[in-house]
Amino acid sequence: MRRTVSTTLLCIVMSTTAFGQGTRPSDGIDWKLFFNQMFALELRKEITSDAEYQLALKKFTAYTPKTFNETLNNVLGANTTEEAYNRKIAIYDNDENYKTISKLDFNKSVPATLRSLPAINQYLTKIQTLGSRPISKEENFFDSAEAKNFVEALSTSKSGKQDVAMVMIPGYAAHTIKFEIFPEIMQDINKHWDRPPSRPILNEGNGLDITYQSYKDFYGQHLERHRDFDILHPAGWEMGNTIGFNAETSDLMADWLKNLPPEYAQKKLILLSYSKGAGIVLEMLQRHPDLRSRVIGIVTYAGVIQGTHIARVGRKEIQAFLGNRTIDEFIQKIRARGTGQSIQDLAPFLSAFDLSFLKLPQIKHILEIYGVDTSKLDEQSDRILNGREVKEFLDGIVDLAPDVRTAWNLRNLDNNLVDPKTFIFNLTAVTDISSWATRLAGDNTKQRDLTLLTPAFRSNDKIDWPNFSLDAWFLYLSSLNGFKLAPGGLYDAQVDLQHTKTPWLDTSPLTSTLTIEEIEKLWEAEDIHSKLVANGITTLEGFKTSPRSSLIRYENRSNICAYDLGEIKGHHWSLFHQAFRAPANLSSEYAVWDFPRKAFMRAVLQTIGLYNLVAQSPN
Repeated sequence: MRRTVSTTLLCIVMSTTAFGQGTRPSDGIDWKLFFNQMFALELRKEITSDAEYQLALKKFTAYTPKTFNETLNNVLGANTTEEAYNRKIAIYDNDENYKTISKLDFNKSVPATLRSLPAINQYLTKIQTLGSRPISKEENFFDSAEAKNFVEALSTSKSGKQDVAMVMIPGYAAHTIKFEIFPEIMQDINKHWDRPPSRPILNEGNGLDITYQSYKDFYGQHLERHRDFDILHPAGWEMGNTIGFNAETSDLMADWLKNLPPEYAQKKLILLSYSKGAGIVLEMLQRHPDLRSRVIGIVTYAGVIQGTHIARVGRKEIQAFLGNRTIDEFIQKIRARGTGQSIQDLAPFLSAFDLSFLKLPQIKHILEIYGVDTSKLDEQSDRILNGREVKEFLDGIVDLAPDVRTAWNLRNLDNNLVDPKTFIFNLTAVTDISSWATRLAGDNTKQRDLTLLTPAFRSNDKIDWPNFSLDAWFLYLSSLNGFKLAPGGLYDAQVDLQHTKTPWLDTSPLTSTLTIEEIEKLWEAEDIHSKLVANGITTLEGFKTSPRSSLIRYENRSNICAYDLGEIKGHHWSLFHQAFRAPANLSSEYAVWDFPRKAFMRAVLQTIGLYNLVAQSPN
């Protein structure tokens, strides 16, 4: 029996407990529940106290059996902001849901037809056997029995064995941030393969154009040990100007992969993409089809898959501000007025983005009050004005706009993009804006005396840097407009909930995120129009009102195994230790974002392990 769009959607969204003819086995798994069970399990291994474990579940997990569309509709059904907030809390802070994920009962997440398969049964049994093993945060995951179980699962292939490398793809302005995403898991894998904990920095220069040890040399050392699984991370300008168009960055990322040491040439790839990195990864596959056979899956964290409202607003503000001038012409015109004035003139539209740290007048004043020498900021801002970032950042904003991302998805997010059974796992952070101003911003065992936004002095009259976060300042200031725009306040401090999900899982119409003018422009694009008509969308009204998940027929996108792993309580920068830190001459200490990154990544990896076993199973 041929599978219809409606039954496919039902299978993916509702996670049916069995699979039959014409249905992918992986569609029968409740992937969101399984991932959250693994996340809860990994938290439990790190936290021996029952009371502290319950606090950690409430603080970091946000499992709900509702789909993200159901959550969004529920919150938007409120009549007041207070009611919407209370509805959000009721969904994401639910005792029954905490109980559900803390029970290691795979009967609810994995159907019996799959659990009975020997390889899957062995994998899940091993996870349960190791479930009560306490671990220290210092333990190297890749030296553990859990990692051995995961790697064996990931190495399974119908053709024998496969070696796999996960590649971390950072996002907007990544080339200006010298620290890795998910640093704990990166340190573990580097130490496991006898590499330094992170790639050595050879020259910090102006703090922006940093010179790292060659990635070919870094990943080419100690190759006498066979690496069945590895995690790799580009750094600095290896991805080019990450503020500009995705196209250049995706080309450089493809070259980076192709020029890795020879041992990596035959490895399968999993691409973990963060923020703008999601669009970069997808565009790389579209522009470099020779990589598709190697890519077995994509994981997105806070991925800008369907755009972001703040980019639309920013684009309009910038275009109105510039008039008929290009950004380059505008910069040259105001350049003579000095760096500080230039930044001040640019601030009205820079403030909504990650580059809000360029809003120097306010930030310099705050830092100078506390004795921080801000001359380095002047040098860095001067470098940025002279460089490519500001001149090209409108390009990046265009790439992040909802209408542009929707057009790209309609044109490219189908069977031509990936090989069959390629998974896309979406993970989203949901931020409570009140957390910025509460003293609850701390770890599980000790709460801070002050918020991360509150500078305080130590007895030596120096700033208490471990408890004052420059990141918190920057992220808070740059996210206020976004919280106002995000439907129901469901926002991660840079991207709203819905936009982080694959459109073929999204049952809302285009009118929920696009303007009528934007939809009509898409309809008038000849290539998009002809593709829609071929997929059964024959009228503009149908285009406006149909669930976006049905705009491309299932058989034309069946290669993409898209699953939502749900939400966690965190924010857009939770995957960093701290992106922006005090200068080293002031302090080697810094505040660390309070999120269990290592437990989170262990859960992600073991979820991928199960997916590979299911994908390789007889069907």
